[in-house]
Amino acid sequence: RFGGLHRWLVANSDLYTWKMMERGVPGIDDLTTLESKGRVFDGEKFPPETALPFERNVITIAEHVTAHSGEFMLVTLPYDPESERSGSHGVHRIGIVDHNRILRELTAVLACMLVDLDALARRRPDWIEKEFEDLVHVTPVGNQMKAAVIARHLIDNWEPLSDLESASREPLPEQD
Repeated sequence: RFGGLHRWLVANSDLYTWKMMERGVPGIDDLTTLESKGRVFDGEKFPPETALPFERNVITIAEHVTAHSGEFMLVTLPYDPESERSGSHGVHRIGIVDHNRILRELTAVLACMLVDLDALARRRPDWIEKEFEDLVHVTPVGNQMKAAVIARHLIDNWEPLSDLESASREPLPEQD
């Protein structure tokens, strides 16, 4: 978007930078968003290719963690399905559904754990629905509820913690 000469002038000339600023400061969207070629959202769904960067990013993060001998899990995002509290976030809700689907599919591909908070919220709406502040953000109590589900999943399914939990059930050795 900005050529080498422009970048050099901005870095080396206060006068040039000042004159450029008179036109208005470019926002983050101006510098990071590419114009779409054609229609991206048809009112009901996104084209499948719009989710490819999300999928690629998750895979890249997983590869990085694995390359550094780490383990990871994927967690879906629960959202408030009630439109009166969600406002006009239909497009965002559809994107969340797509991304949650991708996370579920990647679980098998990446051979990792999945905590499906979204599925839990759909099966048991009473679990967290009162804690939503907007489409995806929850109260501190809601965050604690999500953390408790994730912790329970780790304790039940992650070998280092499940070994630790079974060890903690054994009686402590006698103290002399």
